[in-house]
Amino acid sequence: MSPAETILATELIRNLRDKLNLTIVLVEHDMSVVMKISDAVLCLNEGRVLACGSPIEISCNEEVRESI
Repeated sequence: MSPAETILATELIRNLRDKLNLTIVLVEHDMSVVMKISDAVLCLNEGRVLACGSPIEISCNEEVRESI
């Protein structure tokens, strides 16, 4: 997606989550998008769970940082 489309999609996801009280599963490689809109993050690396936690916990996780 273009940067403008990414912003629109992010806003749409936030609105759906907040207004309809939904849980949304997002598969995304752009970590800045993930960190902005997620309450919980599950990181996979080569098909295995690398880490699971809040965006802050994930951004501080050394194993996750090394895999990027």
